[in-house]
Amino acid sequence: MTSPSRRYVVHYQPKVSLGRASGAAESRIIGHEALIRQRYDTVLISPGAIFAGMEGSNLHGLLMETSAFVLEEACRVLEGGRSLSVSINIPPSMLTDGEFIDLLIDRAPSTGGMTLEIMETAGPPIPTMVQACRRLERSGYRISMDDFGEGESNLVRLIALEPKEVKLDAKLLAFPAGRRIMRSLTAVIQETGASVCVEGVETEEDHALACESGASSGQGYFYGIPGTL
Repeated sequence: MTSPSRRYVVHYQPKVSLGRASGAAESRIIGHEALIRQRYDTVLISPGAIFAGMEGSNLHGLLMETSAFVLEEACRVLEGGRSLSVSINIPPSMLTDGEFIDLLIDRAPSTGGMTLEIMETAGPPIPTMVQACRRLERSGYRISMDDFGEGESNLVRLIALEPKEVKLDAKLLAFPAGRRIMRSLTAVIQETGASVCVEGVETEEDHALACESGASSGQGYFYGIPGTL
């Protein structure tokens, strides 16, 4: 069987601090999000395609394999000083997996700087998620809520998990109403003590809206496409 290092590659998307709304010049890279890609001949396949149609034990096995690979690669980037911080995506369903939690705890970078982005998909009961997140925080991980405003990401989960960061779903920028409420939504999230990152920033206008919302960081093609580090 081909080793994971030959089947997969990890690309890193820059995450920047938000400066003036007039442009990206005041934005500086503060970290990266690790994004797995599967090699298929000369093509790189996105995560959605990797997991499409899989379920049950097959899906669990693939999630364990890919998550372990991303974690190891992200740790190398951090420990090699190639990024100030790195975030990896965690499906909530994996928070009940003792083997996976032990893997995260055993491999927690001694230098810190690793964020776990809890995805917006359905997961175990919130108290179970809270318990797992507290264990991971004690091991030095920072907890983030991904794609807030879509799927299972909601106010109850936000209040219960007490993440250090919330990432606003990129789809908000696609609708006039979503753009109008970004400032209010950001203020509500910040009241919980979490910082806000706006995802899907692709244009100068998106950047201006992200800055005006009061968010502290942003991600998107406007700042840089995912690549190797």
